[in-house]
This record gives sequence, structure tokens and C-alpha cells, in this order.
Amino acid sequence: MITKFRLALLSIFLVSNYAVAQKYLLNPGDKIRVEVLNDEELTRELVVRPDRYITLPLIGAVETTDLDIEELSRKIELKYFDYMKDSPQVIVTLLEVVGNKIYIVGKVKNPGEYLINGKIDIMQALAIAGGLNEFADEDEIKILRRDNLLNQQTLDFNYNEVISGSELNLNIYLESNDIVIVP
Repeated sequence: MITKFRLALLSIFLVSNYAVAQKYLLNPGDKIRVEVLNDEELTRELVVRPDRYITLPLIGAVETTDLDIEELSRKIELKYFDYMKDSPQVIVTLLEVVGNKIYIVGKVKNPGEYLINGKIDIMQALAIAGGLNEFADEDEIKILRRDNLLNQQTLDFNYNEVISGSELNLNIYLESNDIVIVP
């Protein structure tokens, strides 16, 4: 029997894990503001470059791969620590989400590039593309994904198995720059 205390702990665990899973990782094209509280001259508004770096005075290039804004703040603070008399305090603010895009091509009603502001799964992506058209091969949908080393992988998606409820695990979250191909 689950006590109220255990149930409360479980709900806290689930909520905290959901929040961790939902944090936004920076992407190329995203606009950020890096504010150095101890030295206003170092404050900059920047765009994350295609190679996932930003460039700051004194410390040069800083990689943003797989970082959210809090992690990037800590990384920049550590780099500035050697250059500043006082402990640096850095605040990174996400000004505009521009780099979180997915692409949907093939036999959907509205193929194209879509800017995504949060997590989206394959079924949601197909819905924002207007759904499948009447000629779509529902059993052969593919997702193309590249890792940080630009290695490409193909993920299979069977639309019929998901809408029937038999393979809901196939309805994965898409990542930035994924390509959904509907033959």
C-alpha cells in the first residue's frame, strides 16, 4: 500500500524529472543575451553560430552544444573567473528561439520547415503539417536525425500502429533539425 508520504515523494520525483526532460537546449540561430554583472562592458547579445559556438570578449569561443541557458551561464562564469578580480556572475537569457526547427517532407498536406517552441512528438508534427495526404505510405514514415558528430541515423515510424494504440512507444519526441519523411 502506498502511503500519502510515498505518493507525495513520487509526485515530486515525477515533476522534477519532467522539468529536467523539458529543459531547452540551445541551437544554432538562437538569440541570447550574456550579461556579466560585475562588468557591464562584457555584456553582449549574440546569435549561436552554426558550429554551436558563441564568442565573448577575453575568453573567446564558448561551445553551447547540449547546454541550456543555466549550464551556459556556469560555463562562462568559470571561464571569466581567471580574468576577473571578483567572482563573475553571469546571466544568460534566451531572447529568441530561432534554431529549434524540424522539417516535414513528402506526402503531407503542408510540407515545410517548422519552428518549434517546445517538445513535439511525431504525431503532433504530422498534425501541424496538416496531416497525411491520401497517397501517403503510412507504414513507411522515416525520421532522419544527426548527432553532434553529424552521423545520420534513420528511425522508422508506423502511423497505423500508433493510431491503433498498439505501438505508442514509436511516437517519440523529435529533436531540433529532425526531418520527417512521408513517402
